[in-house]
Amino acid sequence: MKKRIFALIVLCSLLLSGCVSINGVESLLQPPEPSGEQTQIKQALMSAVGKNIKLRYPRLGDYRSAFLIADIDDEPTDEAIVFYEKTGISDSDGRLRVAVLDKKDDKWTAVYDMAGMGSDVERVRIEYLGAEIEPTVLIGYSFAGNMGKVVTGYKYLDGQFIETLHFSYINLEITDLDNNGEKEISLLTAEGTIKVCSVSSDGFQYSETVVERGTDGGYAKVTNALLPDGRNALYVDTAYSDGMTATQVIYSQNGFLKNPVYTLQTTTTANTMVKTMRPTGYASVDIDGDGVVEIPMPVIMTGYENEDSGSWLYLTEWYVFNPSALKLEKKNTGYYNISDGYCFMMPSRWTGSVTVKRDIAKNEIVFYKYEGDIYGDMKELMRICVVRKSDVAGKLSEGYIAIKESAQMEYLVKISSDKSEPLVPTESEVLYNFNLV
Repeated sequence: MKKRIFALIVLCSLLLSGCVSINGVESLLQPPEPSGEQTQIKQALMSAVGKNIKLRYPRLGDYRSAFLIADIDDEPTDEAIVFYEKTGISDSDGRLRVAVLDKKDDKWTAVYDMAGMGSDVERVRIEYLGAEIEPTVLIGYSFAGNMGKVVTGYKYLDGQFIETLHFSYINLEITDLDNNGEKEISLLTAEGTIKVCSVSSDGFQYSETVVERGTDGGYAKVTNALLPDGRNALYVDTAYSDGMTATQVIYSQNGFLKNPVYTLQTTTTANTMVKTMRPTGYASVDIDGDGVVEIPMPVIMTGYENEDSGSWLYLTEWYVFNPSALKLEKKNTGYYNISDGYCFMMPSRWTGSVTVKRDIAKNEIVFYKYEGDIYGDMKELMRICVVRKSDVAGKLSEGYIAIKESAQMEYLVKISSDKSEPLVPTESEVLYNFNLV
């Protein structure tokens, strides 16, 4: 049974209202002082390295605490990994340091200390890779002056960290691209490749393929998800200086990494990346929650074709990549409101027969039966509004129905009462087709 891993997460909530001075913001952003067991760990660390220390916190990932408590060796007790820097006048060099503390007889003791490989800790992961019995500690380091990032893998053996891998990277994902049920590390690099590091009985094995980067040299979004046939894949969005974004799809086939979208772009006239090119903001996402990422492509809304482009509204067609046919296939079509974070998938009977207009006075989106003129007297079918939770009661009294909610907002619809119109949706139909993004 794999050993449990858990982190003590330091929670910090900020309530910002009105104008705040620079000094005020900096004070609010200071990490909270540790408490409970964390205080015991900090005191034990200071006993070993001195009191003049500053805790350092990972910038990204699931583990955001300076204290990571986990069982990282073959002993039954937990260890604590602490990120810090020395601040004393005599020994301050601004370098990130990594300490390990062990707990014996309910007392924490510092047992190992080393310099980190960068100036900051970007992220930390503890993973059982391949069929490992002990986990690998992965620490992503970044450097001052935006000089890139490196990830180093460690085994904690005989009371010390032993380095097992070290690579530069831009994005790090834990994947199973070969679909063997075991985890591996996938690194998107500054050299424009994806490097997959897997573990076998012979140690680490590496494979890679080309991935196109965006104009800024990075990747706008990387999503670990499925292909329509159930295999694992990475969906990589790259952003360009002209305000456009394209998607690449990386997966394994017959033991080799494939990036067919990029390959088709460079080897054939069927420029698949151009087909995925759309305005930045339309990120690829699993819009319907089935585990497969869809790629959004905006098209002009019905009725706006002959209007000035500044007044256009758009439908969004959602595509999936079919690895067997090596092409994009349209899955569904909807109205995607990026700013409000929702997409309403259009019922198939609405195709070509329904358009959308904004009710600017009420800040709502209204769906109409389209009969040839978006400025004519059109029949209203449904409207969507997004309000703060404090404003819900007033909308409910006006005949709106609450269908979804987020942490702060409520999503409501008002459906036409004209039951003789076949284009009017049912409440269950709206619930089924309404997705938060």
